[in-house]
Amino acid sequence: MKILWIEDEANVIKYVISPLKRDGYIFDIAESYGEFENFKEKLNEYSLVILDLILPEKNSGPPFDYVGRKILNEINQTSVNIPIIIFTVIDENNSNEELEKQKNVCFVLHKPISSKELLDAVIKVINNKEY
Repeated sequence: MKILWIEDEANVIKYVISPLKRDGYIFDIAESYGEFENFKEKLNEYSLVILDLILPEKNSGPPFDYVGRKILNEINQTSVNIPIIIFTVIDENNSNEELEKQKNVCFVLHKPISSKELLDAVIKVINNKEY
């Protein structure tokens, strides 16, 4: 299974990705909107997208913004029907109810999270269980 993870915090990725890789998952990582653009044409190759909402526009670091919402909208405007797990911090701009109503969003998970919690969500999406 191939997963596109859009996340700018390398320490979060390392912490959570190791057990998933051991279970055979393959990852491509985009750390900004700019890097996501490199994967946009290949979305049909992925079984799942894990998306942080607060990202830099390019790899230049701050200022960070809710660029992940822009990415979510762009994914949902394509013809690709790909499940998405939102993986982000809790704040007033990231309402679970609003996010869960978005096309293709299966789960909204909040940092910090254990790799087991993320793995459980990934497995539910992959096995197409009700989420």
